[in-house]
This record gives sequence, C-alpha cells and structure tokens, in this order.
Amino acid sequence: MIFPPNKLIAIYGSQGSGKTVLLRSIAGLNDKRSSFQSLRVFLNNRPIDTIPKKLVRTEITYVDASMIEAVGSLRVGEATKVLSDLSVRDLAKSAFEMINLLDLHPLLEKPQMPLSTTPSSQRTAFLALLALVKPAKVLLFDGIFDHVDDEKLNRLVEMLRSSKSKRVVLVSTRHERRFLHSADFFVALKDGKIVFEGDPRDYVMRTH
Repeated sequence: MIFPPNKLIAIYGSQGSGKTVLLRSIAGLNDKRSSFQSLRVFLNNRPIDTIPKKLVRTEITYVDASMIEAVGSLRVGEATKVLSDLSVRDLAKSAFEMINLLDLHPLLEKPQMPLSTTPSSQRTAFLALLALVKPAKVLLFDGIFDHVDDEKLNRLVEMLRSSKSKRVVLVSTRHERRFLHSADFFVALKDGKIVFEGDPRDYVMRTH
C-alpha cells in the first residue's frame, strides 16, 4: 500500500478492525507480534526501521484518543511546551489563523489553566493544533475526532486539508460517513485486513 503525498487519508473500520495497529505500525511503534508485521514502511525512501528513532519522531507525529484524557494532567502552557516545543506566545504568533478557526483564543489566553477543566472537544482541537504546528511530514490522528460534533469536525477538517500540501495526513475513524466527503483517499479495514483502498467515491459505489 502506497499512501499518496499531499492527501488527507481516512482509515475506517469498526472497533477491533486494526486501525490503531496499522497507524502505530506506520509510526514504527508496534512490536513484531503486530497483525501488520509484514507491512514495510518507508520514510524519505528509507525503511523506517533503519532510521534513528529520534529522527522518526521529528518526521512522524502520532496522536491517539488516550491523549485527550492524558493531557488533562497538564496546564495549557505546560502542554504547549511539551507537545510542540513552543511557548504559548510563540504558538499564538505562528498559528494565529488556526487558533481563530478553532476558537482556541480563550484557552491560550490562560496558560496556567489546567486542561482538566476544559471540554474534551476543546482538548481535541488543542492537540490537533499542537500536532499541526510541528514540522512533521506525516501526521497520524488515531480516533481523536470520533467524539467531536459536526461543527467542530468541519473546522478541524478544513484545517487538516489546508495542511496537507506540506505533508501526508492520516485520520482513523469508526464512523464510515464522517470523512467520505472530505478525504482524498479512503482505506477500509476488517479483522486486521485492508478490504478497500482508493478513491472514496469508488468505495461508496462499491458498498452502498
């Protein structure tokens, strides 16, 4: 499977279908017992297992749903520094338009605010923002948008699509229809196997 560059790619499957295993394999995070152990991942035309892990972490950013809860243990300023290496002030300068689009100004104006006091949808948008300001060439969002309402999702998708010209963006989801209209490339999984990959329109014609 070759993921086309400069695309927003949706990875769809029900719970247990293998979405997380696939994305973690792409990020070089799975062990050899993975159901995708035969998957060979290349980054800049080099096998990912031959690249120093520190360099892989700068080229690939992986965000999963567990981070929505985990980031609640940090304050806004702490999380910004830990996850993006930026101060809140520098983040506000470098990502002004994205912050406006996601209505995150109230959050960033209070760097001492514990993230545990913010709604999960706001933390999700915040995590997406911190991933997008990093210089990574591959962004992997594993299920973090599944519980975001449609209005917030539309804003996030707009932001992801504006970012794809610089990188490959992969988003996994349990909801088949949520990314069909916005993804450039669609992958469907079942029981740990890829059952479809290609144009979302072809998927619709084939399955509906």
